[in-house]
Amino acid sequence: MSSSPRENATEAAAIVFGVASILLVLCIRFPALFTTELAREFATERVLRVATSLVTLASLVAGGLTLHNRRSLRSALGLGLVLTSLLLGGPTAPRLAGSGSLLSADWLVLDGLLLVALFIPIERRLASHRTLRAGWKVDAAYFISNHLLAQSFIVLGAAVGHFLFHSVRIEATSRLPLALQVLCLLLVADLFQYWLHRAMHEIPALWAIHAVHHSADELDALAGSRVHLAETLLTRTVLASTFYLMGFTLPAILLFGALIAIQATLLHLRGRLSYGWLDRVIVSPKFHHWHHSSDREALDTNYAGTFAFLDRVFGSYHLPEGRWPLRYGVVKEVVPSSYWGQFFSPLKHL
Repeated sequence: MSSSPRENATEAAAIVFGVASILLVLCIRFPALFTTELAREFATERVLRVATSLVTLASLVAGGLTLHNRRSLRSALGLGLVLTSLLLGGPTAPRLAGSGSLLSADWLVLDGLLLVALFIPIERRLASHRTLRAGWKVDAAYFISNHLLAQSFIVLGAAVGHFLFHSVRIEATSRLPLALQVLCLLLVADLFQYWLHRAMHEIPALWAIHAVHHSADELDALAGSRVHLAETLLTRTVLASTFYLMGFTLPAILLFGALIAIQATLLHLRGRLSYGWLDRVIVSPKFHHWHHSSDREALDTNYAGTFAFLDRVFGSYHLPEGRWPLRYGVVKEVVPSSYWGQFFSPLKHL
């Protein structure tokens, strides 16, 4: 007997919440190993315990409903995961000290829950068809790897920034109001990323890396995660070192990071979402869909990630009225379909 879409969604939610519950318990027990150092001031032990309680309860409810409706191995998996979380200590797990690490399980859980709770429901309303696209498992692997290594990139970027700019760091920036700091971060980051992004399209060696991101033939909330590790390393190192030079405060950087994470996912949503006249000022899903288009008219356009007017200023703006792209993906290149195939594919262009 086939299951309904609602039963499948409940089953998936039980598994996702179960995995999140285990990861949060690990964050509580081993904060130095699994949590992002920059965020510990805000993601305190109390916050982690409350979050673990909520996620554990959600997993128990979803798992119980799933098992009640359909007794199968997959139906029991969600409950099995949350029971494992409880055996590890659950929300009351002891907190252990330890040496520092470069993993970011807390960021992985936060963005994963945001994806499940916010973006996927929005996408299901927007999209005309709701089947899973080919390649979603590969993009899930990118989602996990890039999020787990987020702290590694931040630490490396800060180290580079300290090495290059420690004697010329701009301290006055830290005295600006928080909202103004965040606005400055968005502008500075988008200006840097515009030219880095454009270079990735125009320099063959960099395009070999960036082509992985463009290899998805369809866009959805998970497709934005398909970014080669080398590109993630380059982009985040450049930004982190720049932020160090300019002296922005930790709260401003964290708020900027949250906004950019939401924006990056929103831009790749499946379905047709436009901001109307604001498309010409703020980068919208429609604007970014044209960047991913393999239609000849759209190639190498719309590089900005936040402010669309940058493309107007630098002559790379393309946003036809009343039309959406017909095709997505790369034009000439053949990008492997597997994670490791994509990981090693840029080497053949060296």
